[in-house]
Amino acid sequence: MFAGNLYYFNFQEKRIRYFPLGSTTFRKQAKRGGVEPDESYCLGIEKEVPDFAIEVVVTSGGVDKLEVYKRLGVTEVWFF
Repeated sequence: MFAGNLYYFNFQEKRIRYFPLGSTTFRKQAKRGGVEPDESYCLGIEKEVPDFAIEVVVTSGGVDKLEVYKRLGVTEVWFF
């Protein structure tokens, strides 16, 4: 994915420690939500939920995914 490659080069250039989690499904029963971003990263240390997620949206409508990411604790989400 183009956006993921941009982040990869940025992390390398700035020597930011990161952990790519790819398109893993993130779910928390207590928060009643789950999402599967196209790319996701933890910054600094590896965690259960990523700090940053990228999602390519092919269709519109459905579940408000931004709200689900918010409930899961993902601090930044980009939709393309």
